[in-house]
Amino acid sequence: MRNLFLTTIALTALTSAAYAKNLTVAIPASIAEAPLRKTVQSTVNQMQPGDSVDYFDAYDLHHICSISLPEKDGYKHPKAKMRVGASCIKKLIQHIDNDQTDHKIKLPQFLRFIGENHIASDQEHDVIIIGNPLYLSGDAFDMSDSKVPGDGHLRNSVSSTVFGIDNPELLKNIRLHIGYPKKFAAHDQHRWHVKRFWTLFVEEQSGELVSFTGDLSTLLNRVEQNAHILKHSYERQDTPRLEMIQLAPVELKETRSIFQRPVEKSSLSPSDMKAARDVQIGITWDCTQCDLDLHVRPHASAEVLSFKRTQTEEGRYWKDFTNAPAHGFETIDLSGVTDLRDLLIAVNFYSGETASPLTGEIRLAVGDKTYAKAFIINASSGNNGKGADTIWRNRKSSFPEWIIIDPKLVVSTSK
Repeated sequence: MRNLFLTTIALTALTSAAYAKNLTVAIPASIAEAPLRKTVQSTVNQMQPGDSVDYFDAYDLHHICSISLPEKDGYKHPKAKMRVGASCIKKLIQHIDNDQTDHKIKLPQFLRFIGENHIASDQEHDVIIIGNPLYLSGDAFDMSDSKVPGDGHLRNSVSSTVFGIDNPELLKNIRLHIGYPKKFAAHDQHRWHVKRFWTLFVEEQSGELVSFTGDLSTLLNRVEQNAHILKHSYERQDTPRLEMIQLAPVELKETRSIFQRPVEKSSLSPSDMKAARDVQIGITWDCTQCDLDLHVRPHASAEVLSFKRTQTEEGRYWKDFTNAPAHGFETIDLSGVTDLRDLLIAVNFYSGETASPLTGEIRLAVGDKTYAKAFIINASSGNNGKGADTIWRNRKSSFPEWIIIDPKLVVSTSK
């Protein structure tokens, strides 16, 4: 297999267009043969005398090998390139594993690793990373199961979060190209938010995300053509909150957002109130620069669902971006049977400022019936959740940034 791998690269080089480009290429600890061959073919073929390509392991965070061509015209020839690169390519072949499926990398750590140790910031430099853009750590920062980091991570340091930023110029002049497995995301919305987060992560450190694609040929062509940065309208939300945002589950029974459904005109019956099924709760608000948090405790002995704890035995917290601003609207689904008389709903004005009382609406759905009720928070700025413990202990709060909403009043349509 190794001889075939080397021969294929050499033959491809005979027809490759040549141009000057210094590159850094990162691969997973284990990678299938086809994408590795294609990446190495392209990066070696693009080299001109005086160029260099550095290959890294983006999971174990170490340098694998380099190919550097002497500044002599004789090294324009494909066979000369292959002689120089042969030992490096043999090291890369050791990473081949055709049974590999997850292609795990440590994207935030790797970008810090090369920014701090290997790339000078005074010249433009293309970095190709082949691998899964989800951070799959099995800990609080894991991006599987439709999770993405909230923008608050970008305002915190590396000591607080793996997605933190210590040096806003760490990736200066780096043009990043990410090639991912086509089925890495849970659904299209998940993929969109992953791309958005990494775009902001790179730009907040003065770099550029130039390519983000599941098509390796497209990525390599963009590198060769010195493509422009991907245009976008993403804006970082100014929040200090550290959260892993749980996006809407794809298996929702009701495909319309709770905020798009018609509002029920008749009150929920007492029997349904005692044994409510398929309960969903969501809040919207009018202040685009304000961040509100929804907290729900299904019963007195249950854990509280919120951005701090997104999944429990009783339910799941996620963000609804259907009609929401960039931060998404807080939404919670409860599983099983819920007694609305025991249900505790609290809303916190977490961050931001407003000149007038903050107004919003809560939506509470029971089965196919959706109820709505307006609420007001008489505070001019957020308090970062201060006073939460008092609410769970006493079912009341002395802080104006908090309100408690009685679900029984929400599902009652009487004036």
